[in-house]
Amino acid sequence: MGMFDNVRCEYLLPDTPKGVQDGVFQTKDLINILDDYTITEDGRLIHHQCDWKIVEEEDRPYYGMPEWDKNPLYQMCGSMERVPLEDVEIPHHGMMRMLSAEPGPIFYEYELKFTNGKVVEVKTLFKEYGNGR
Repeated sequence: MGMFDNVRCEYLLPDTPKGVQDGVFQTKDLINILDDYTITEDGRLIHHQCDWKIVEEEDRPYYGMPEWDKNPLYQMCGSMERVPLEDVEIPHHGMMRMLSAEPGPIFYEYELKFTNGKVVEVKTLFKEYGNGR
């Protein structure tokens, strides 16, 4: 799927099982840098802004293990740590599609229409995808 953003949706989605409603969705209709968002119960879009800090080598998961010297990718694992900053309401105006991100054989896709920063319409595009998504 490439780069995307994560969305948690408190806004009630039509005909959606609780496990899907409470899960994480992915969208490519925002800034696509793996940021986190929430759509509130009343339909506002909140961006959970963050910064990143470098984790010292000795605090990374593979430090001191044989894998550390065998492959440089192991040295990168756990090298960055998310630092939460602030939550900012985004005055999104337009369409946003999102797809359920939980692993499994069934996926759900929605199209949400935002007007002046609030959800005004939700369409269910697909209730299920097979294994081939």
